[in-house]
Amino acid sequence: MDSYDISPQDILKESVETTNVSILIVDDDSTNRFVLQTMLQKAGHTVYAADDGYEAVETYKAEQPDMVLMDVMMPGMDGYEATKAIKSLVVDDYVPVIFLTALSDEQALAKCIDSGGDDFLSKPYKKDLLNAKLQAHIRLKHLYTTAKKQRDALQEHNEREFNEQLLAQQVYRRMVHAGCLDQPNIKTMMSSLALFNGDVLFGAQTPSGMLHIMLGDFTGHGLSAAIGAVPLANVFYTMTSKGFGISDIVSEMNRKLKALLPVGTFCAACIYELDQIGSTLRIWNGGIPGAYVCNSDNSQIIHIAESKHMPLGILSDNKFDSASEVIDLSGDELIYLCTDGITEARSPSGEMFGNRRLEGVLSRGQNHGSGFEALREALKDYCQDSEQEDDMTLIEVKVTSQDIELAPKNDQEQAHPEKNVQDAVANAGLSEELDEEKNTDGHDWGMSITIDISTLRNVDPIPLLNQLVVDLSCNAKNKQEIFLVLSELITNSIDHGILELDSKIKHQSEGVAIYYGERQRQLEQMQEGWVYIDMKHQRQPGKDRLHIHIKDSGQGFDFKQKRKELETNSNPDGRGIPLVEQLCESIEYLGKGNEVRATYLFG
Repeated sequence: MDSYDISPQDILKESVETTNVSILIVDDDSTNRFVLQTMLQKAGHTVYAADDGYEAVETYKAEQPDMVLMDVMMPGMDGYEATKAIKSLVVDDYVPVIFLTALSDEQALAKCIDSGGDDFLSKPYKKDLLNAKLQAHIRLKHLYTTAKKQRDALQEHNEREFNEQLLAQQVYRRMVHAGCLDQPNIKTMMSSLALFNGDVLFGAQTPSGMLHIMLGDFTGHGLSAAIGAVPLANVFYTMTSKGFGISDIVSEMNRKLKALLPVGTFCAACIYELDQIGSTLRIWNGGIPGAYVCNSDNSQIIHIAESKHMPLGILSDNKFDSASEVIDLSGDELIYLCTDGITEARSPSGEMFGNRRLEGVLSRGQNHGSGFEALREALKDYCQDSEQEDDMTLIEVKVTSQDIELAPKNDQEQAHPEKNVQDAVANAGLSEELDEEKNTDGHDWGMSITIDISTLRNVDPIPLLNQLVVDLSCNAKNKQEIFLVLSELITNSIDHGILELDSKIKHQSEGVAIYYGERQRQLEQMQEGWVYIDMKHQRQPGKDRLHIHIKDSGQGFDFKQKRKELETNSNPDGRGIPLVEQLCESIEYLGKGNEVRATYLFG
């Protein structure tokens, strides 16, 4: 029988002052069990007793006590084995096992801990020490229980938030990544640091077949960075579908982000416009590391369009510069854009990938026609297992010379890419101010407008008039053809009528850039000039017609002689009028050549 410093009187007078818990006492000595059981019950605890290891395991299974006081040396299953068995039954809980032992050998005591014990109390044990150990382990159990509840609540919150973000991400992706980025001449790579991507990549075609590509990089990461992508996508796809140029688009984007985003949040962006025959690239770069134009036949980087503007959302309208850079192309180049997540990617030693290494990889990759793949592999090899620090986006566009497609394979998506945004919003039960195709019957209408040179400096009338025709005629399926007709006729009146520009300038080296530079200079310097536009919609059963009358203040031209020249013309810039003749029911130049009438028959 073990000796104690606790007398029966002490048991009756005093108790362990602890929070009430359930305790399993395991001891083959009945006196030991009685003393501990009486003392703990006096303290208000629920007590279970077992006289060997087998009974201890069965009692634990049945009663699930909060704590176990375990003797070591017992017949049959000893305390070590019983503790291992009990601990194997514990699932996501803290059930302390305190060994009660007369052993003093250090190896034996260490074995108590190794078998799963949490503490031990040497016999003869002191009442105060027993109280202290019980209180300590009860506190630990309460801490564990509290931490478990908090962990479970946090896990439930995280799962709910993740599911909500997953739903939002699906809507977000449909809203900001719609468009024509899946075309065979376009390759993209987007690697997000978080569930929401702070990088945005848009692609769409104008009604006239121009390709618009935009890469944006918002400050920060995740949802806070992605929040500005939705209004940006709305502006991009809506204005592109209406035929606006990139200068108008970036101006509207800057205006919207300036009004919406908090101070310190902005979007570095690069947007470019590639004409349908692959001869001209207009590019605006505000904060993107660089746009690379490469020759697809060799390793030469032809041009680097570096950032010349402030990012979107920083400057007010009167300080914002929307002027774009114009680059002549041969029709067989590769255009690369990437965010700083690529140039600032780090190796295991902490060194950045950098622009110089990027340019070197692109050049080497072009020898095999695989600059995109070469850059992806180089990044993978360079970063190895380094943790990604920023969103990374890369896009390659192969310039191709092709004729204008008047009937795209997917008419709704190509002619109206903003509808993808609208559908995504509608499916989410939200609302967004986007263009909608009219399905009502058309009606007769007429309008005329005179636009002077001061207005032409700042406003492109073509997208506005085109949308007006579509809305008033209640016919969106002819939007592309109407745009082409208005674009050619009005552009000819402005460029060759009012400004008297010669298209032959474009045939020179870097002629396109020279041509548009001269156009802008003429617009800014000319004091007088105007273009008159009159349109009438005539509704007839199955034969709606749009009558267009355009007259300008220019000197005109010999349209009969010009018509003969166009018949033998092989240059891209001479295809406009023959295209209009193909699209219209009739076209006629009047007077001295500064006046034209055309009739478009709705299909």
